[in-house]
Amino acid sequence: MRQVLFLISLVVLSPFVAFPLPPYPPPEIEARVVRVIDGDTIEVELLQVPESLADQLKAGMMVKVRYIGVDAPEKDSGSGLLATQLNRLLVMDKRVFLEVDERLFDDYRRLLAYVYLDPNGHLMVNAILIMTQVIPAYPPGLFEGTNRYDECFQEADRWCLPCRCIGWEGIAREPGDYLGKVLWVCGPVKSARRTRKGHIFINLGNPYPRTPRFTIVIWNDYVPSFDLRFGVGWERTLEGKTVCARGKIEMYNEIPEIKATDPDQLSWEDLAPTCCRSYIP
Repeated sequence: MRQVLFLISLVVLSPFVAFPLPPYPPPEIEARVVRVIDGDTIEVELLQVPESLADQLKAGMMVKVRYIGVDAPEKDSGSGLLATQLNRLLVMDKRVFLEVDERLFDDYRRLLAYVYLDPNGHLMVNAILIMTQVIPAYPPGLFEGTNRYDECFQEADRWCLPCRCIGWEGIAREPGDYLGKVLWVCGPVKSARRTRKGHIFINLGNPYPRTPRFTIVIWNDYVPSFDLRFGVGWERTLEGKTVCARGKIEMYNEIPEIKATDPDQLSWEDLAPTCCRSYIP
C-alpha cells in the first residue's frame, strides 16, 4: 500500500497528469466499482451519465470497463496477479469518474475509458498503473480512436520503467519466458526489406527464412513516421548493424517478434539506451 500511495504522489506532482489536459473537461461519467477483473479491467455500476451518451449508457447499468492505454500482464501469471492486486488497492468499492475517447467500446463490448479517482480529473488510474514497474503502456497508435493521452502514457512508461534489455537469441531459444513482456531486444541485422505493400521486416540473428531469428515488423500504416525520422530507404542501411527494438514480445508462425509503431521504439549505435550498450559492438 505504501508503494501505491507513493505512486499516487508521483502522479500528483507529474505535469502530464496533474491537471485535466485541455481542451478536455473533467470526466462526466460517475460510477461505483463493484469488481476488479484484472490489472486493466473492472466492472462498475453507472451512477451518472451525460445526455450525450444516453443512447448507449444509462444510470444503473452494470458495465465492464477496459482502461485505455494500459497493457496489464495476463491474470494467471505472477505479474498479472500483482497487477490485479494493485488495481484492486486503487479502485475496489470506490466511486470513480470516467472519461471516454472517440471509440466507446472494444470488440468485447467493454467500455473504453480513462478512469479517475476524483471528479476533477487529477488522479488518473490508467497513468498510476503505467507508472509501476509491473504494467506497461500499450504501444502508441495500437487502437484507433483511443489516442488522446498516448504521449502521456509513453512518457510515463519511459520515466518509470527500468530499462529491460535482452539479446535476440535468448528470446528465440525460450520464447515462452518472454511472451507478453515489454522489453528492449537487440541483435545483428541479417536481412531487412520493404515489401511491395510497404511493410518493413527486419530480421535479427538470421536472415529470412532461416531460423532461429527475431523479427521487427513495421506495418505500412506506420512506415511514414519512420521514413520521416530516418529517411526513405533507411532499412537498407541496417544490414550488419546491431539494432535494438522496444515493444511487446509476440509470436507469429513460431517466430518471436516486436511490432514497432513509433520510431522511438528503434535504436542503434550511439542511440541505443544505456542498458543495451553491451549488445552494441
